[in-house]
Amino acid sequence: MQERGNRLLKILDYYAGVPLTFLLGHVVPKTEKIPDLSSKLAPRFTLIKTAAIGDTVLLSAIVREIRVKYPCAVITLICTKSNEAAAALLDGIDAVRLFDLRSPVSALLAFRSLLVQDIVWDFGSWARINCMITFFIKARYKVGFERKGQYRHYIYDKAVSHRDDVHEIDNYRSLLQASGIEISGFNPLISTTGREVEENDQPMVIFHPFPGGSGKKLKEWPLECWLRLGENLAAEGFVICISGGKEDRERAEWLAKKIEQAGGKTIILAGCYSLVKMCDILKQAKILVSVNTGIMHLGAAVGVPIVALNGPTSPLRWGPLGEKVISLVPTSTCAPCLSLGFEYGCATGGCMNTITVEVVKAAVDRLLLDSVNTSLKKPICPP
Repeated sequence: MQERGNRLLKILDYYAGVPLTFLLGHVVPKTEKIPDLSSKLAPRFTLIKTAAIGDTVLLSAIVREIRVKYPCAVITLICTKSNEAAAALLDGIDAVRLFDLRSPVSALLAFRSLLVQDIVWDFGSWARINCMITFFIKARYKVGFERKGQYRHYIYDKAVSHRDDVHEIDNYRSLLQASGIEISGFNPLISTTGREVEENDQPMVIFHPFPGGSGKKLKEWPLECWLRLGENLAAEGFVICISGGKEDRERAEWLAKKIEQAGGKTIILAGCYSLVKMCDILKQAKILVSVNTGIMHLGAAVGVPIVALNGPTSPLRWGPLGEKVISLVPTSTCAPCLSLGFEYGCATGGCMNTITVEVVKAAVDRLLLDSVNTSLKKPICPP
């Protein structure tokens, strides 16, 4: 069963989850006092994140923040099948527990067997299933988001406002701050194995044209634009590597064939590698050009220079975090329209089409020429 972008699951989550969350939230008394952990050698913490590769990559920074204050803490991460591979990349996690959406009742009951946790943090911004998981975990203090119109905050001892005007990592940090943890401001960081995966005499540029999640078509840059960019870079001696999932393989092959017909060299990565191996491949690349999706965040976390193509998604909310990043935005006045990830302002899209090949190529050239690790945080608007 597909988990991410599943409309039926979202309907069930809302119409069953809202009343259940409300009722269960009034079963157990709340505490306003943050537990005193100063004398505890190894406090127990649980982080809940049930979706999305990119969102899970952001948690790598949060785990580092926790480890600064509690280096000996026992940290458990609860995820689902959709982000299990990303969860396995996080350093500093002691245990990963899988929540099986196919058997939600038995999965929830299984969480009762966990030892009493000192703090549970729910990093979901809208899903009520996270609240159910939080309820079934025995803990001294539970923290999660309150979001207007989502009716999900009743379970928590401390509900923190989820904001549209900050990057999502700052929302995550606010949960820690509400638990008495001072923030150092770490960016996401994912380790690589250091193994050479692709051996090439020519430098590699990775294209990731295929976003995930609901409404993913609206976040795509036209394949014809990828083709023109690929032809230009191939003519300069770069190998064009095209990444994506198994479901993107056919379109990746089309793009690779067209670039090769123009005399370029390509490697198809789509559907071929695990996330662990993708980390190594990304690390070897000169540049990653990507739409706003999980691989974009993964690339930023391993340190590859990135040109990020944002349409409905604002880079100020969801952009890649790193020192070698350029985020491009469309000229459309209606964009961006996403904050939670599903509230698209239109059904037809088109904003991505206003990002030109010339602007993307100029950004790639800028990063290739930039030998100093200069922070390029502000989105650049095409003229």
